[in-house]
Amino acid sequence: MFLEVKRASCSDVLNRIMKMIRTILEYSIRTFVQELDFDELSEEIEEDLKYLLKRKPVKRAVEALFELTYLERADVCDGFEHDAVFEEHIDDDSYQFRELTDRERDVLCALCNEVYKAVKNGFPPGGNTHAQFSVAMLKKQFADENDDFGKVCPVCIRELLFDDREGEADHYFPRKKYPVLTLHPYNILPVCSDCNGASLKHGKSPLSDEDRGPGELRYVFLPYLRAAKPEVEFEVAEDESRRIVMHPAAGAGPYTQRRIDNMERLYGLGERWGRVLQHTCDDIRSELAEKCSPSDSDEERITKLRRLLEANRESTKGRREFVKGVYCGWLLTQPDEILLSVFPSDSYLVR
Repeated sequence: MFLEVKRASCSDVLNRIMKMIRTILEYSIRTFVQELDFDELSEEIEEDLKYLLKRKPVKRAVEALFELTYLERADVCDGFEHDAVFEEHIDDDSYQFRELTDRERDVLCALCNEVYKAVKNGFPPGGNTHAQFSVAMLKKQFADENDDFGKVCPVCIRELLFDDREGEADHYFPRKKYPVLTLHPYNILPVCSDCNGASLKHGKSPLSDEDRGPGELRYVFLPYLRAAKPEVEFEVAEDESRRIVMHPAAGAGPYTQRRIDNMERLYGLGERWGRVLQHTCDDIRSELAEKCSPSDSDEERITKLRRLLEANRESTKGRREFVKGVYCGWLLTQPDEILLSVFPSDSYLVR
């Protein structure tokens, strides 16, 4: 999302489960007058997925699908086919998610959610060592397969273990509004509980109302597909908030600012990162004290400070280190007199 990360390999299994849902929808519109025959439908499902169709909540959701009119079922099927390939159209200036009626969306939402609930704790069921997918497996593989970036939240850079106690599997496009993406491998991202909390993203759509329409995917950063970090630069607000401000990097495209605005609306990163800025200043002062002596001239202290800032500007090992890197990068753009005012010798030298 903010960081460039890879999908956990177990999420590939979700493509098979998406295919099963597509099979159910296509079966529902095979003829104009369709009678639901679970035995017949089951014959078209992959063997190790048949158990899903036998679960009572899934069966009820399939039955609700057949309570729709034929034209409504056809609309649901078309909408599924259209939205299921959204990742192929992220730069398409005409593509937008398909709008379903409330009734159609509710039925599709129920079907996709019941299937997701059936597999999130383990597919196949039973918790054996041969499981192919679970949310716990998704988090663990995400951590293992993304090296240092797998040890932090990919949105806010908070340090995480991504185990049973830490981290959540967030549906970036929320399930209620975008039911087709409930099991989409490009829509489930391990994040921290802060980023997915009620006061931040939770069930909000990444797309603001003003962005909805043709080409809407151009206006958002996307998990695994379009990370924010390569497109943004940082500065520190000079007012009392000391908020970290993102703006488009040199050479960024015409949609980057809208992407930043939507990301900030969801996660409030600038303000959250700004809260650890005071600790960052203290860290820099402590490191500077080790390198400078009371006899150093202003010119010598500035030279040592700039070397220190350069050494720290690229860190993303954790939120505190990341904010330190952002702050150091911004300080490097400031003239010497500003650096001397921010780090006067009496703030870090013991005489």
